[in-house]
Formats: sequence, C-alpha cells, structure tokens
Amino acid sequence: MISIIYRPFSGETEDHPYHRPNHRPHWFTKYGTFKSLMNSIRLAKDKVTKLYVLFDGHEGIFFNQIKETLPKVGVDFEMHNIHAGSVYNSVKIATQFAVTLQDNIYIVEDDYFHLPEAIGKIEAALPNLGILSGYDHLDRYVRTDDIEYRKEIKFDYPSNHHWRTSESTGHTYAVSKNLVSSISDALCSHEFTASDRELWRFLHRNNIPLWTAIPGFVTQVDPFLSPGVNWEAHSKNV
Repeated sequence: MISIIYRPFSGETEDHPYHRPNHRPHWFTKYGTFKSLMNSIRLAKDKVTKLYVLFDGHEGIFFNQIKETLPKVGVDFEMHNIHAGSVYNSVKIATQFAVTLQDNIYIVEDDYFHLPEAIGKIEAALPNLGILSGYDHLDRYVRTDDIEYRKEIKFDYPSNHHWRTSESTGHTYAVSKNLVSSISDALCSHEFTASDRELWRFLHRNNIPLWTAIPGFVTQVDPFLSPGVNWEAHSKNV
C-alpha cells in the first residue's frame, strides 16, 4: 500500500498571469498532468491508502477542477490549501507531513505526467528498492558533472520493470516506510528542501541509492522529458 501526497500550485494555470511559460511543451497543462496522475491512481486504487492534496495558491479554476475530480477517482482523499507562498515552504510542509504517515509514500509535483501503469509499478517496486522515481531524467544521459556513485541496473520482478541507480531527480519521488524514518531529517532539512540535487547526493554518500525507471513511465513536462516515450501522444489520451 502507498500514500500519495500531491503538491499543486495555482501558477501556470488558466487564471494565473504565468500561464504556459515558454519552456513548456505546447501540449502541457496542469490539469492534464493532474488527470494523468488520477487515472494512474484509479487503476491502482486497491494499492492506495489515501491521497492527500496539499494545494498552494489562488483557489481559482485549477483548484475547482481538482476539487470536482477527486470524488470520481475511487480512493480516500483529503484536500487542503496550505498557503505556503513559495516552492521551498510547499516542499517543507509536504515532506514534514509525509514522514508522519508511517506508510510507503509518493510525493508528487504538479507538472509531472504519469502513464497509466505508473502508480502500480511504483507501489510494487518500493519494498525492494527503498527510494525511487519513475522519471528517467534526460540529465543522466547528457551531463558530465555527476558525483561518483554506485552504478547498477536491475530487473525488479514485482514491478516488471528495469531500474537503474541515478545521481539525482527532482522533488517527485517515492520512499518506503521502512526507510523514511531513518532519513526523515534529511528529507525535511532546510538545505535539501531548497536543493533537491544535494539531497540525492547526500543519500548516495550514505549508501542509500536512488533508483529511477528505464524507460521512464513518469516525466516532468519540461525540456528534459523522459526519453523513449511519445509523451505528447499519451497526453492526448488523458
């Protein structure tokens, strides 16, 4: 079972002045990424303990879309406006809340697109891998400034998927209940909520590897899409 913490913000939506910045693909909408997550949760609802929506910002069109959709997903949920006022505060509130749940946890930002099988695979792989992301970040194929860390690829039978150790990812990740208590201080620290890459580097140095899916079944919708997937085509099916 897994508890999901979804962290949406009212920016880049229809009634916000920063709607659709230039770095996003033309097909991106926050409601579209939200629907992709909800579809994946619906398909794995027997594995979802509860969905927590920690909304930040103006309660306009996007807020109402989320509020109207949640009862249709088929899982227990709570929705709150946390009035964080910044990305840092939102991340801090979400992680501090996550470590109190005593469950497998998936924390999700609002600009991540999920394939239908994503939540089921994350829930299945988590007991074996400990901490993971379904996002196969393009950085791992084009950057040369990674730290030295354990390089490994494995096939995980419960999730029926290949996974690799990866230097870093964003603030969208899953962590097992067996691991979360031992790394809760790192997850909630000021240094690492402000810099996600340094969090993952710290964990690697303490022999806690981050695993990411290959190919990715989750992507942040920006110029660094998970490779090998036609994300625009999938977005049209949501």
